[in-house]
Amino acid sequence: MSHLSVIYRWPTIGLALGLLQFFAAPFLVSTRAAEIPCPVISFTGQIQMSYVSGPNWVKITEDANQIANGDPEFSSMYLNVEEGTATANSINHLHSLEGLDPNLLTFSFDSGSPARLSLTDSLSPGAASEGYEVYTNPTGIPVILTFTYDLDSWATAEVLEITTHVTDWLDDDATGKVRAVLTGGDSAFYEELMFLSDGSGELDFTFDSFYPVSNPLDDLFASIGSFTVANCDPQSLMLQSQSQVDPNLIAEAGDDQTAVEGGYVRVKGTNVGGNGLQAQDTFQWIQLQGPTVTPDQNGGFDFAMFNFEAPEVDVVTELIFGMTLSNGGTESRDTMSILVYPIPDLMVDGVEFD
Repeated sequence: MSHLSVIYRWPTIGLALGLLQFFAAPFLVSTRAAEIPCPVISFTGQIQMSYVSGPNWVKITEDANQIANGDPEFSSMYLNVEEGTATANSINHLHSLEGLDPNLLTFSFDSGSPARLSLTDSLSPGAASEGYEVYTNPTGIPVILTFTYDLDSWATAEVLEITTHVTDWLDDDATGKVRAVLTGGDSAFYEELMFLSDGSGELDFTFDSFYPVSNPLDDLFASIGSFTVANCDPQSLMLQSQSQVDPNLIAEAGDDQTAVEGGYVRVKGTNVGGNGLQAQDTFQWIQLQGPTVTPDQNGGFDFAMFNFEAPEVDVVTELIFGMTLSNGGTESRDTMSILVYPIPDLMVDGVEFD
């Protein structure tokens, strides 16, 4: 009589996790916060200014006599920021843009009349002292920044302020910042930024380099920088449930879980506020990290509960989901995570017949 014997090599840790996943209940971890990296989109662009004679900003050429007198040969100050446009060149830690071409993401604004960004504060630099310019909107009419991907409008934001800074009058390569706030959108890009900014929609742009394309009198400046959501300090966001806004509306995204690749996963959120779940409460889920999953045909990301098949993974991989709970007037947010383990490789060495 012959029989088939199979020799297996099971990784000890993998076997333990595999058996635990298949024969035991899932882990439930009561962590109520998720830490994720700050989303960062880097870009290159141009900004058109309107030139007026004014205090010193950047020095174009040097003259020994004028420098000795404490005055650069000539310099510039700008009255208005007219328009700006930029193209993304890299995207990091923004799940909605994973796998997409960053060069197809563009954003631009036009602050022409009547809306405009005008010089409202400045400090003239000296030979050994810094200077800055601050541009804000005095009109009350929003200056709109539009985000498009492959010419499809994804989101809009209002530009609130632009600042530039130089170390001295010889510094013709400034740094700067832009403050903006999202005002609307119909895309996963918009929804993710809104969630990551805790519903505020506030965005912080940083100019690492802001310099005249040829010389300051041309009014055209190149910009190199990046943007992220506000209050991302210093490199990650700690997302937690909101409970301070309305005690009757407190999002609860459910306990953290573990799963194995290909396994059935169920995520369920609720309102744990004082009045519990109400008929007017609505849910919106968004995936923030990990391989993209698709809810099964019986649910979706706009229900309290959704189910999906855990993705195939080669290493232990974390999925993070964010939930926004709304009663039509107030919103509350929470996150939950799922650790997905690969199924241990049986690694069959060979077959022996006796």
